[in-house]
Amino acid sequence: MNKYIIVDDEPLIRRGLAALIGRIAPEWTQAGEAWDGEEGLALAEERHPDLIFSDIRMPGMDGLTMAQRLIDRGLSIPMAFFTGHDEFVYIQQALKASAFDYLLKPVRETDVRLLFERYEREHGIRKAVPQRDTSAIKQYEFYLMNALESRNADALRQLETWYAKLRETLTLRAFVDLTTRTTNSYLLRYDVIGAEYKPVINETNAANVIQRLEDYCAAQLEETRTNAVNPVIENAKAWLERELHANPTLSDAADHVQMNPTYFSEYFKKHVGETFLQYTTRMKMQRAKALLADHTLRVYDVASQVGYSDHRHFSKVFQSKTGMTPSEYRSQVLSMSGAPGDD
Repeated sequence: MNKYIIVDDEPLIRRGLAALIGRIAPEWTQAGEAWDGEEGLALAEERHPDLIFSDIRMPGMDGLTMAQRLIDRGLSIPMAFFTGHDEFVYIQQALKASAFDYLLKPVRETDVRLLFERYEREHGIRKAVPQRDTSAIKQYEFYLMNALESRNADALRQLETWYAKLRETLTLRAFVDLTTRTTNSYLLRYDVIGAEYKPVINETNAANVIQRLEDYCAAQLEETRTNAVNPVIENAKAWLERELHANPTLSDAADHVQMNPTYFSEYFKKHVGETFLQYTTRMKMQRAKALLADHTLRVYDVASQVGYSDHRHFSKVFQSKTGMTPSEYRSQVLSMSGAPGDD
């Protein structure tokens, strides 16, 4: 069952919204409420809600700061912000903070209903999915994004294998939509508008649909090659690859490419499609997966080698990105290879 939390310093608003959601989406469960961003941040880390409703302006930590702190900690949770009609500047900031949606005050039932309908369209593939299957979906998304980021066309020819793993969880249409949505999101980083891929799907043509999907992804990836080479970004990425173990900061990277940190932050996001932190976190998780295949390394050794001094924090981030704890991932890899596990 999906769950949400509400973060607002007005008790009446919290109670009113909870009652409204109870009428509109009775299948959702309220997992808690908080009165400011700091309390909301702690609640989100503890309860892992599927959706957060938050005011923007609150005493103490505001909603936008809370959103950024969640991203910094590797928690990607859709957020819907409350804002007034005269606060357009806050709406702009919220959208820049990767807000899922916003609700104008006073909150109307129609707007909340539309928000939940949008959530179902964009995130509904995980609804009522067992945890092990949710983990498999996260693994696939991680695999696909890394294949695209590394421009590995051969890896994109393995989608049939992934569909075989996920077919009990996702319909063929959902698998195609997830794949094309992820691919097109990647393409936009290089100003490439992906060609539409809307196959006719029936009960007997799955193999053909997946084959065409593989062709589509590989062909679209080729379109990025002429736009993908950026000397500054390639230099920064190569440096990050070498320095990942030292937990390099944005300022360190900016200094390496001789840019102002604030300008480099915007420049990096514009040309890579991820914030500096999102990119380095994904690279750390990718390297951690390779290191975890070595059964002689303990989890805290792996954490240290990818720049985490706190192995518990590393484990939380790893699970949020891959759907498994480091130990669970290692067990899966070692069981497939026949190598011994941890003692």
